[in-house]
Amino acid sequence: MNPLIPRLPKIIMALVAVLVFAGGPARSSAATEESSPDSMKVDSLEQLLAEAEHSHPALLAARARATADALRPSQVGSLPDPTIGVEASNFRVDDPTLGSSPMAGVSLRFRQAIPFPGKLGRRRELAKSEAEVSWQLAREIASDVRTNVKSRFWELSGAEAVERITRENIQVLEELIDIANSRLAVGMGAQQDVLQVQAALAELQSQLLLREQETRNAQRDLNVAVGRSADAPKIVTRPLQIDLVPTFEATSLAEAAEDFNPQLAVRRAQVVAAESSLKESLRDRWPDFAVGGGYRIRDAIDNGVSDGGDMVFLSLDMTLPIYAGAKQNRRVDETRSRLVAARHSETDMHLQVGALTGNLVDITRRLLDQSKLYRDEVIPQDRYALDASVSDYSVGSVDFVSVLNNWQALLRDEIALEQLTATLGVRLAELEFVVGRSLQ
Repeated sequence: MNPLIPRLPKIIMALVAVLVFAGGPARSSAATEESSPDSMKVDSLEQLLAEAEHSHPALLAARARATADALRPSQVGSLPDPTIGVEASNFRVDDPTLGSSPMAGVSLRFRQAIPFPGKLGRRRELAKSEAEVSWQLAREIASDVRTNVKSRFWELSGAEAVERITRENIQVLEELIDIANSRLAVGMGAQQDVLQVQAALAELQSQLLLREQETRNAQRDLNVAVGRSADAPKIVTRPLQIDLVPTFEATSLAEAAEDFNPQLAVRRAQVVAAESSLKESLRDRWPDFAVGGGYRIRDAIDNGVSDGGDMVFLSLDMTLPIYAGAKQNRRVDETRSRLVAARHSETDMHLQVGALTGNLVDITRRLLDQSKLYRDEVIPQDRYALDASVSDYSVGSVDFVSVLNNWQALLRDEIALEQLTATLGVRLAELEFVVGRSLQ
């Protein structure tokens, strides 16, 4: 609550001999307490994170894709399905029976394709490495969801705080209008004092409409970040405790980012997958085989030309990679180029993570120092200046505009503190994403 509200009865006592508006602050304070978020249940950030972990649709989709990819290695690493067939051949058109021709017969055939030794193993390894990429992508999305929930949580916290401060200061201005009217009634004030504070009240009421919209927007963003409908029940947040923000060193965080950053983990997995793809493409240049066999049923011929004995046959086929220059070799060149691209992408991500870690450390330190400076020095000085101007105004030493100027400075700096604190929470969430682990 704004520190000026409990002082208002004392201020009025100093300004007006008879307090005709003494009941006003009590009613306003009661109304504020009745509608204060403190009387509502505050949602736990940990609970929201757990809910997002289990129900966010983007994360569930990523895990489903990773699960699907994890089922591929056994498929691509298995032999092709064999084929069986039946063939009736060499039958005479005028007498389509087994005994009509010495070559007539019915064959039962079997054929099994066999890739060159090592091909199936390479394909299996490639599928495993691609499945690992999918799992790393799912982990990256999980980290991104957590970061988004935390960021939207602190943004909502800041929006709620700014809206609350705006409402409290509307009450302050309403009381200042009473004070100015009281002084005007006893001939101690001026009409311009009343007009000035009424103009300030109208402007603040206009700002309240914007603050309410910002809170509603932040509420929707947080609901969506958790995986809820935008119009889901309201989430009530808590302020960030800046005294509990841990201290950290840029060097140690940079080292942690090298090991745990989810984007780097994805790039490493992509390099491994590209290496597996190159090995598989090199093996793919070798020919494949197929073995087959069959059993041919025949019948005896009446003229004795054939006794109709059954026959068996075996076959061995081999593919001829005569188009390797346009196919297999080009695929090797393709996978080799993709490996080079994957390695460069990993190097680029290393550079970006290192720079981003340093930048975020600097930003969070600055925001933390600014927040403490506003809380411990700027705002106490603003309150002291406001109290002094009110006292001076009560004895006629300064005009009413000094009171308004000091009030506006306090309001501006209180809002700035809340916005700095919310931004600090957002940057801490981003730093945790870059580092890949909690900063606590």
